[in-house]
Amino acid sequence: MVVPSANVLENCYAAGEVKIIKTAATTGITSAGGLVGLWRKGTIKNCAVLGASVVATGGSSPAAGRIYGSSGGGSGFGSAMNNYGNADMYVGATNPVTVTGSTDNNNKHGADTPYTNFANAYWWRSSPQFNETNWDFINTPYRFRPAVKDTKGVVMIGQ
Repeated sequence: MVVPSANVLENCYAAGEVKIIKTAATTGITSAGGLVGLWRKGTIKNCAVLGASVVATGGSSPAAGRIYGSSGGGSGFGSAMNNYGNADMYVGATNPVTVTGSTDNNNKHGADTPYTNFANAYWWRSSPQFNETNWDFINTPYRFRPAVKDTKGVVMIGQ
């Protein structure tokens, strides 16, 4: 995903693995992030990334991060606020490593979060500040993460 203008990506999470492979035949920036690859303007806030890895390979300067891969460019820079990443996630360009010791939830990796926290409804309400108006923590089809509700307050099918 590329976020090109002054937008807000808020109260979302991703649970998959991300891998960007740039070959000689491809052009452009090699940037991988758990939520956003290349991020230029706007704010990413109150989000979490649960996946096992984010990897970018190839190109002259590949970039990877738990929340976003790289920011900036011709149209400016964005901001990150109150984001969280799986503490056991492998992140990197070419040779991924585990990002450790990050307590800063306002950077490209977000704050380290033990995977067990993702199974805790209280954590979702307090840390990334998900609310019960939009999210269901009890009647969820998922074992460890909240489900999005529709405008009538019913868990949406097929998430």
